[in-house]
Amino acid sequence: MFGWFGSKTEEPEKKDGEMKREADAKLVDLDEDFGGSSNTTSESGGGMFSGITGFFKSATGWDNIEVAKVDRTLSETEGRAKATQEQRQKIWQQAVKFVGMDPISMMSLPIWAFEPTTFLQRMAEPFFFVDFLHKAAETEDPIMRLAYLAAFNVSILSLTERSGKPFNPILGETYEYVSKSPKPFKFLSEQVSHHPPIGVAETTSNDWICKQEAHIKTKFFGNSIDVFAVGLTHVIFAGNGDHFYWKQPDCHVYNIIVGGMWVDYTGDVEIVNENGKAKCVLSFKKCGWFGEGRNEVTGEIFDENGNVRMLLIGKWNEFLCAKNVDSGGKKSSEEFYLWQSPEKEVVDNKWGMPKFTFELTAITPELEKVLPETDSRIRPDRRSLETGDMELAGREKNRLEEKQRDDRRALESRKEKWVPKYFKRVPNGVYDHVWEYTGNYWEERDTRAK
Repeated sequence: MFGWFGSKTEEPEKKDGEMKREADAKLVDLDEDFGGSSNTTSESGGGMFSGITGFFKSATGWDNIEVAKVDRTLSETEGRAKATQEQRQKIWQQAVKFVGMDPISMMSLPIWAFEPTTFLQRMAEPFFFVDFLHKAAETEDPIMRLAYLAAFNVSILSLTERSGKPFNPILGETYEYVSKSPKPFKFLSEQVSHHPPIGVAETTSNDWICKQEAHIKTKFFGNSIDVFAVGLTHVIFAGNGDHFYWKQPDCHVYNIIVGGMWVDYTGDVEIVNENGKAKCVLSFKKCGWFGEGRNEVTGEIFDENGNVRMLLIGKWNEFLCAKNVDSGGKKSSEEFYLWQSPEKEVVDNKWGMPKFTFELTAITPELEKVLPETDSRIRPDRRSLETGDMELAGREKNRLEEKQRDDRRALESRKEKWVPKYFKRVPNGVYDHVWEYTGNYWEERDTRAK
């Protein structure tokens, strides 16, 4: 079965009184706040409906709050202009009910707020920086291996600054990507759960395997939202069997309705070797008043004896520098760059999508022969948006949402549970569980290719 399963969310925790009063106060000044056009544009070029930035924004969903409809016959620019003060007030009046809650799958945004990708496709975007994994596999230095993994973690956050919202994956949806050069790897993702929304992926090369679980929790504060990663990322190297795992940093998205939207990452990220030896700790600094410390990240890499052997400093959207520390604790006077943000190759498009993302969404004649009907590229709402037919994209999006709700009710009536086709959740004492690939996808693909 392949459809969009809708359901009521579980009863969230009670609203915090102080947050509720604060949100109510914002509603009092709503007319003034929404009075000018300056409050409708985000720093990254989105608008008040531009959604949650980056990998996390797409997973928050917000599927059930009604949003004032915009005439879909209008252009995108006209559509944004049509989002009047009355419409914004309506979204505020509904959103305020969720202050202090986890708003996953609670809001359905207008079609012009989206970009023509799905979250499963966005899970493949980190592999724009796949060279760091290749370098980590090739080095025999355990400290440099961790340094390359740190660079991979920091660099991928630089991709989260555009504002278009990816489509939420349908339960059972899949996405594949095969890179043939210069060092081949293949990526497969599947949406394995709808409530909570969880997407998992496995990427394999000759030298390493990467396993991702996109599972988050969120908390809504009226004009901002906090996003906390629950799922882990794993990288296992074939050469020495090293198995590293980590969670993404906490994400805070501000001014999602009023003002210029911006994102901040905070907290510590521990890149841990399963064998208990060397590790890296990255610390993402919270942005202070007047932007003090914005985007800053520091880090330390420890050897198997717990001694600091490398210091890291940078900005997650610009660069990451390193400085060696010898066995006696003496810091080197020389710094070197692990990563510098490349000039983004942005294809001429209204979503600001980079060239690599367009490669992820492309459907070639070769792919048409082998893609299953569950692949994200084939989704009619995504494809219609990509070709500029926003009216059809909106209708298809609504149709898929309703179909998923119908399919879920049918499952419940039969007292059945959804079983993912290509992945299985396996308990693990070290990190609770891991999603293991169960096989058959690539074999089925080979059959279709004949």
